[in-house]
Amino acid sequence: MASYECVAPAQAGARFPTYAIPMTIRDIGRSLMCIEEITETTQVCPCGCGMVFPVFEGRLRYDGDHFVKFKAGHLAHCETGPHLWLLLYSGPWFEGDDRNCWTTLHVWVADGNVQTSIADPDESPFWPTRSESHRYLRREEVLSQPGGKGWAIDRRLEFEESHPPTRRFLVG
Repeated sequence: MASYECVAPAQAGARFPTYAIPMTIRDIGRSLMCIEEITETTQVCPCGCGMVFPVFEGRLRYDGDHFVKFKAGHLAHCETGPHLWLLLYSGPWFEGDDRNCWTTLHVWVADGNVQTSIADPDESPFWPTRSESHRYLRREEVLSQPGGKGWAIDRRLEFEESHPPTRRFLVG
């Protein structure tokens, strides 16, 4: 099981943390983001190509004391380049539905830029791994929630920043 040190991205490699401007609450929270309890396995691509790709599962700490579980798959079909499928497991999103929720993100590189799309769960290579005890959010459900899109994108960025193998996979 790998573990990554919890450090502020701006402080990585610095002996003593220094800031030119006062820290905001968000800066303090980001200073405590990290990946914990990570495991790596492999999975066969569901498209039938036979490719085996790495899958990382663990827990991302963000904003100081918040956690989200994740499942991330690195797929790289020759003709389409690197694709990251990232599932984020969080608490309930909807009044009257106590189930914890999975949010699905598809990340790829186009023209040298990392692109992110909130996706429907059945588009993911992890589908149909599902349980009725969880809610698998559709794209429109995430986008309909105030702050839902921003939350998902922020977690994706923090995951990439905190997980060197993913950062290398996407941007070299």
